[in-house]
Amino acid sequence: MMNKTVFLFATHKLTDFVLEQYYRLKLATKNIGVLYLLIEDGELQQIPVDVKYYSFSVDTLNELNYEPIEESIIPGSNHFPVLQFYKEHPEFLYYWNIEYDVYFNGKWESFFDPFEMIISDFISSHIEWYTQRPKWDWWKSVQFKTLSIPQNRYLKSFNPIYRISNRALKALDGVLSLRNSGHHEVVIPTVLDYLGYTINDFGGNSEFTLCELNIPCYLSNSELNNWYTESTMRYRPVFNKEAITRKGIDNMLYHPIKF
Repeated sequence: MMNKTVFLFATHKLTDFVLEQYYRLKLATKNIGVLYLLIEDGELQQIPVDVKYYSFSVDTLNELNYEPIEESIIPGSNHFPVLQFYKEHPEFLYYWNIEYDVYFNGKWESFFDPFEMIISDFISSHIEWYTQRPKWDWWKSVQFKTLSIPQNRYLKSFNPIYRISNRALKALDGVLSLRNSGHHEVVIPTVLDYLGYTINDFGGNSEFTLCELNIPCYLSNSELNNWYTESTMRYRPVFNKEAITRKGIDNMLYHPIKF
């Protein structure tokens, strides 16, 4: 029987803040799943003995035999460590990936609890069609060698935090193993939608928005510009504690944060 959920808290460095957030997540997930610190070159870092971690490196990711869009994890290949973990630990139904600079200004338990009853293969933020945001930079990263997906069926997502199912990871592994490639924020939602998997958004107001959630998990405002600068989930600018306090709304996801 499969375990239900694993939570991967992803970082490339170990800091006091990262450890503080790890322990916060550990407390929140103790009754609903297993938490790992997903860390680059973990064996080279002084990780406390009570921290469960999974280490990856450029060399181990190269062994996956996927095609990156550049010769580095960033940009665009942040999904490779998750897939490596999945291939070594295929016993979970759902896999959460949470980047170290994501913050929830409430109890993580109250965020995760509703998703225990939600069956969806991929849940992320800012999910949009190519036709809604054609000037987005990463559409052009796609190189589908074995799939014929029309451009108007391309989807994008914003993935600092997402949940993905076991069967979706299996499908992605199969597609990427055939040297199909692209930025994870277009490859994951586009491929999964094309193959018939279910996709949902933590917030927003679209066909992908989860109707099971009473309130959105982030403020979208995605219609304002291409960079979501007024959203609580954005690429830039960085949030500090004062900026989050000024927003004045509890139980929201924020990215990127620097405390």
